[in-house]
Amino acid sequence: MEVRVLLPLGGEKKVSLPGSSAVVRDVLLAAGLDISHVGAVVRSSRILSMEDEVHHGEVLAVLPPLDGG
Repeated sequence: MEVRVLLPLGGEKKVSLPGSSAVVRDVLLAAGLDISHVGAVVRSSRILSMEDEVHHGEVLAVLPPLDGG
């Protein structure tokens, strides 16, 4: 599956993972992000938890932490 991740400081990464779905945490780690420095993750105006499932073709927007990380 492939997911597009919009990064907090601009830019994006396309992440490919095996299978038809993955949890948010695995997608962010595959994108090379340090999840301890991630604020909210948003999909279609909805804030996701790290355990929510993501499917092929979805776009995730990663926001910086409120405290600046």
